Amino acid sequence: MAGRKEQAREHNQPKYRRKLPCVNHAKIPAAARCEVCGSPICTMCARSFDGAHICGNACWQMRFTAESAQATAEERSKKKKREKRANRAVVISLWAVLLGILGAAGYFVYSIKADHSGEKLWQFERPGSLFKYAVKPHSSSLFLLSAEGSVNAISLLSGQQEWTATLPEQVSLSRPLPVDSDRCLVYSANTVSLCTAAKTQPAWTFNAPLPYLSREPTVQDDRLYVSSTGMPPGLTVFSELFEAASTSSAARERFSAIRSLPRPNVPTAENATQAAKKASTISAVDMASGSELWRAEIENISVGGLFADKERVYVAGYPPFDYSTYTFSQPEKTTEEDSSNDAEQDEAFSTQLWALNAATGKPEWKLEGTGHFLIPPMSSSNGIVFSTEENIYLVSPEGKVKWNYPLHDKGIMSLQPFGEKLFVTTTDGFLVCLDLASGSRKWVTAIGSATDKIVVNPPFVYVSGAAKVEKEMRKGIPTKRWQGSEDLLKKALKSAGTSYEMVLHGIDIETGEKRWAIPKITGDFEFAGGRLYALRYFERFQMLDPSVDSSEITKTISNLGAYDATTGEKLWEAGIDGYASDLRLTDYVAIVTSHTAALTFAANEPPPPRLVGISLY
Repeated sequence: MAGRKEQAREHNQPKYRRKLPCVNHAKIPAAARCEVCGSPICTMCARSFDGAHICGNACWQMRFTAESAQATAEERSKKKKREKRANRAVVISLWAVLLGILGAAGYFVYSIKADHSGEKLWQFERPGSLFKYAVKPHSSSLFLLSAEGSVNAISLLSGQQEWTATLPEQVSLSRPLPVDSDRCLVYSANTVSLCTAAKTQPAWTFNAPLPYLSREPTVQDDRLYVSSTGMPPGLTVFSELFEAASTSSAARERFSAIRSLPRPNVPTAENATQAAKKASTISAVDMASGSELWRAEIENISVGGLFADKERVYVAGYPPFDYSTYTFSQPEKTTEEDSSNDAEQDEAFSTQLWALNAATGKPEWKLEGTGHFLIPPMSSSNGIVFSTEENIYLVSPEGKVKWNYPLHDKGIMSLQPFGEKLFVTTTDGFLVCLDLASGSRKWVTAIGSATDKIVVNPPFVYVSGAAKVEKEMRKGIPTKRWQGSEDLLKKALKSAGTSYEMVLHGIDIETGEKRWAIPKITGDFEFAGGRLYALRYFERFQMLDPSVDSSEITKTISNLGAYDATTGEKLWEAGIDGYASDLRLTDYVAIVTSHTAALTFAANEPPPPRLVGISLY
């Protein structure tokens, strides 16, 4: 009974929870718990940290460290996100650039691979300009000398002017001589100037010691070699008198090689004879500064040919001619006295070959050759090829004659050494192959009247010559304008008969057999990249064509043809208005000079020539 009463009393008593004492003060109840360690703390021990209660320094440091670590982690996360976005932008930009490059490369490859053969790239025409131009085979620029007194570098791909340099003097007697795409020499009567892309004026001008340049300057490595003389080059007076008095075309060919392009005022025979007695000079000029390195004087010789290698400078020439004692021989003269007189006059044209030391200019040796000078000396694998009207010589670099090949009164049109062979075209219409080691003849082939160019690309040698053809009468019905005018009609129609046309021959280099021929070319051809390029032209009589302007009598159309160098098969042909007279090749572009496009009744003079750039690939 008593136990039940006690239980009821305990049940009826009010219940309450006793607060935990502070961890630091046992008699003071705790007011909060530490947010770090969870210990009960009173109000005196509690510290507030960003709204949280902290018990002491240790927990305070731990909470601060944790907050700092969290802040650092968040900052790192944000930084990584920023870097990721930046990297993504860089990647996108790189991909865009790469795609642009790939697109440009694809377009370039397409442009290169696509067949643009025969397409006209540009046409350069400026009325009144002098079309004196030059180009190197592997250059990207064409150098044009204008009448305004400047040399212009023209891009071969676009036809646009790249740079120009103004010359200090008239250019009527000047000629360009390219060095590379950024440099071009311009030589005149007695000066040579270097024009560059970096300056609008010539970098330097070299004045020759004597009044006239006798030959085109020659560049070898970093040196320029200039020959000058006291008389006008090319025996100007003698050549003109000879052409006026002589009726022999074969004799005129003797002097064609010694007529130089620059022609100043023609002197009289008396002062030309006095000038001829002066010495010729060979000057070595530094290409960087234009200063003269050395000068060599050669007495009693007029320079007709000049070329250099690393060791020597080779000079070919002839003794000066005395105009006052020369008399022209007539075809009907047969007396011994006249023959003796001719022999004495011919002696004045005996040829000499000099070798000068390239470092000092001092003469090392001299070779006398019989006969008139014809073609400048040239280098070969076995020595120096030197020719006169009577002989072809092979000379060692030390001046010893290895062999001489007599021509027996056959004039030389051109020489071309290649490997162990020497190819010669003669004025009587033959291509001769000589063994370069011994001078013996290997074979000879008739090609007709030859031109002055030989191109060798094994297994063929290419040369053009004249072939006899039979032509039929041209037949046509005249327009109403010309009906009843028999005289004009007869002029328009070509009668039947025998004529000659130039043919490009592909000849076996070992046997001399003609493998194929390309007819009806102008005689001007070039070789590049396994292809032959040749010019052809024909005239169309407008009076037989009622669809065109009747004021035109004739219209000339030219073609540039590309032919396979192995078979002679035509690959493509490009039409050119006018008469195309000159062809030059570079790696990708053919440069053609085109003249009169149409002949009219009212025309007082033909239109100026123009340059046309045609793509080869």
